Amino acid sequence: GGLAMGQSPLPDGWETANDPNSGKIYYYHRVTGERSWERPNIQGGMQPAGSEQSNELPEGWKSAVDNASGKTYYYHTSGETRWEKPS
Repeated sequence: GGLAMGQSPLPDGWETANDPNSGKIYYYHRVTGERSWERPNIQGGMQPAGSEQSNELPEGWKSAVDNASGKTYYYHTSGETRWEKPS
């Protein structure tokens, strides 16, 4: 399986795998264990540029960039961390 036309390489840490139940390809991150049906991109994760979500984070949440993957992640003063933007 080579790259399809117009697809860039996966970001560091991401791999593809076949779902045995559906036969569909999914993506997973070796370090975080994150899985996605959507192809991750190098520019900062799953959220397309110019998305309708605002940049405001709920109280107590901050964002940072993971040095290993270059992806943005979110952390709360309680110690919780996540890849998905809290709403």
